[in-house]
Order: sequence, then structure tokens, then C-alpha cells
Amino acid sequence: MIPTTFDQLSSVTRLSHKYNIGDLEDQAIRCLKTLFPDSWEDFNSKVDQCFGELEVLPVHAIGAVNLARLTGTPSVLPSALYLCCQLGSTIFDGWTREDGQTEHLSPEDLRRYVDGRMALIQEVLSILLDVFGVSASEDCKSRRACREGIRKTAMAAMRNAQASDPLILDSWSEVIQHMARAYGICNTCKALLLSREDKTMKRTWAKLPELMGVEVDDWETLVHD
Repeated sequence: MIPTTFDQLSSVTRLSHKYNIGDLEDQAIRCLKTLFPDSWEDFNSKVDQCFGELEVLPVHAIGAVNLARLTGTPSVLPSALYLCCQLGSTIFDGWTREDGQTEHLSPEDLRRYVDGRMALIQEVLSILLDVFGVSASEDCKSRRACREGIRKTAMAAMRNAQASDPLILDSWSEVIQHMARAYGICNTCKALLLSREDKTMKRTWAKLPELMGVEVDDWETLVHD
């Protein structure tokens, strides 16, 4: 089974579940888990690829949440609910499938979306402090200049539109690269900021189930695999 659209994947998952076609349902769930992964490495590698060859739009995350509930696949829920946050108020319009049927989140998951979106936005300040609230590297040869550059970078980051966006797992690496050039931050201190950014993103990913109000067994372990 190689679905070429998310609609096809959704249909195959629902039909195989309904008629208890175990092998086919297992294949469909594996595909779903690939599109909405439980590891930071898999999620991060797919962000810039629009989830690989099978195009997945933000609105499809509604369908993914519902499929996860139907098939008892909780590991899909954190990333699917997180990606629902791209939809803003259009979440209430639901996802209209190719057959004309419109899917909505359940009232319980819609509540998780609303609360989770607020929790994500509140998490931004913590991320900014973790990434940019550092002094110059101990190995820096121009610590005074780099401290000032890092301070300016932190201020610029707080003014960045990304700082008020609930999609908090978007990388800050490009901002760091740009600001390091603009404010003359040395390569050693730039590397420190990039390392902090990487660690902070992984820590934030580890908290994603909590932020989105769901429970996933062994999520912490999956992050570090």
C-alpha cells in the first residue's frame, strides 16, 4: 500500500480498521506515524520537506488526530495537535475530504488545541531565555564585544514575529546566523548559540505531549533514541 494523498491514507486506515484487515491497517498506521513522528530527529528532518513525497497540509493534521484516536495511536497526537496550531481560527472550519465529508476535532481535542496553543505561546519566552540568555563563550577572544552582540541578538529575537508564533519548534538557526554577521559575534560564540538552540529545541520537543495536553508512554525515551 503506497498512498499518494493524505485522503487516500485516511480512507485506507478507516476501511481497514472498520473491516479488521490487520496487515493493511498496520501499514497505514506506519505511514501515519512517519508523517506525524514521535522523534525530534524525524520531525525536524521533515519540516523543510513538507513531510516528504506525500504532501501533507496543516489542515490534514485534523484528520491525523482523528485517525490516531480511531486506531489507538497516541504517539501521533503531539505532533498532529501541534501542527493544527498553524490553522489558527480556521481550525473550526474542519478538514473537508475529497468525498465531501468534513472532519472536525472532537470537543475534547478542540479544547486541547485551544489550551495547547496558549501554552505554546507562553513557552516562547522560556525558549528565548534558554537560547539567547547566555554570555559569551569562555573561549571567546573578544568577550565584551560578543556579549553586546548577543544582547542585541536577544533583543532582535524578541521583536521577531516568530517570537509570538505558537510554532515554537521552528528553528532559530537562521536568525542566529544573520544576527551573528550583523553584530560581529565571533564564530565561537555563534557556535555556542547554535548549540543552545539545538538543545533547547530538543528539550521543548520532550515537553510537547504535556504542552498539548496528551499522554504518550516513553516519549522522553523516544526523543533520545
